[in-house]
Amino acid sequence: MDKNALFLLINQHFAILPEHLFEKNPEFAVFRHLRNKKWFALYMEVPASKFGQQVEEIWPILNLKLYPELIELLRTQPGYYPAYHMNKRYWLSIHLTKITVADLLPLIEESYYLTKEKKKK
Repeated sequence: MDKNALFLLINQHFAILPEHLFEKNPEFAVFRHLRNKKWFALYMEVPASKFGQQVEEIWPILNLKLYPELIELLRTQPGYYPAYHMNKRYWLSIHLTKITVADLLPLIEESYYLTKEKKKK
């Protein structure tokens, strides 16, 4: 999945546009809730070497917050890596060209709901 398709997918499902917060990396994009401002997804373009790969490539990565048990399971499959620049227990980096939209969308939804504002009692 390319960056534009990803941004469109997130906007269609959550009505949220990417925010480009990093001056040094303007291609990075944060997706966060409108009310509580918590991030649920972070798009980055990262050298493959950051994931222990011996190739000179830049990978399109999406970081998502997920349950630790799910992260542990997914990291055994191709395209899923310990989170780059995030807490590796709760966040996962996903190589966007290695998985399908059908596999990605439920993970984005999970991240969205995990970071959603909690209802007050």
